[in-house]
Amino acid sequence: MNIDIEGHEYLCYVPSPWAGTGQDPLEWFRENFLRFAYSQKHILDHAVPYELGDGPNRGGVYFLVAEEKIVYVGKANSVQARLIQHWRDRKLFSYYWCFGGMPELFVEDIETFYIYYLEPELNEKRPLVNESFVKAYVQKAKTEELFHV
Repeated sequence: MNIDIEGHEYLCYVPSPWAGTGQDPLEWFRENFLRFAYSQKHILDHAVPYELGDGPNRGGVYFLVAEEKIVYVGKANSVQARLIQHWRDRKLFSYYWCFGGMPELFVEDIETFYIYYLEPELNEKRPLVNESFVKAYVQKAKTEELFHV
């Protein structure tokens, strides 16, 4: 299953893309993980200015940007509502970027990858790494060109 995942029009969770492939969900995720790996440069280059109420009312992983740095990584069922909440909580950011297209089953693993790879200053808690290959990809991301974009 080939799905474009970047841009607001693609912000959604994809149900069971492994169906009909003969793979179990974890096999599919291991094989397709790099489709969800974007470089820090890509995220910063594609971040858009934030105004209250911006953002898609759909789910995905999002990034808050301040002073040309990614300061927070999160996941949400409604990126728009979550951005409003961050603004009301006075998290300082002026830009954001988000993407979807991942199965909801793996959104936490994808968010965890970015938190460990980018080490954003406003992510005070570090989630547990559920899959060992995610930890391996974090190491590769920090040392070599891992990214598809």
